[in-house]
Amino acid sequence: MAMNDPLGDMLTRIRNAQMRAREKVSTPGSKIRARVLDVLELDAGMSLLEFGCGWGGMAIAAAQRGARVEAITISQEQHSESRRRVAEAGLRESVAVRLEDYRSTAGTFDRLVSIEMIEAVGEENWRAYFEIVGERLNPGGQ
Repeated sequence: MAMNDPLGDMLTRIRNAQMRAREKVSTPGSKIRARVLDVLELDAGMSLLEFGCGWGGMAIAAAQRGARVEAITISQEQHSESRRRVAEAGLRESVAVRLEDYRSTAGTFDRLVSIEMIEAVGEENWRAYFEIVGERLNPGGQ
């Protein structure tokens, strides 16, 4: 990839972040979520899109920091459980959990997080995936 290729630079950063995350596998989930949100410099009032929201832990952690969160999944089970957990945390006003494929998501956001989606998407689809990521980010977003 060319040195001035923004998408290539993003892919390199993702690969490096994956390697760092794997080194910290023993860290409890809440600490990992906090670290990811710190790296994203997520502040109150920002919008966050989460691709592949799993069971809702990241969406809840982000909303507890004051972010407005849209979390998507294609798993009916994860969708239902995430919505239940968000409601239980009293964060329905801050978190929208949708049953939706990342390729169908509309809008732009200040921040985007995607935990373990890289593996699900597959390396052969990374370029298309990150083009969509780029389209969903506001200028200056990460």
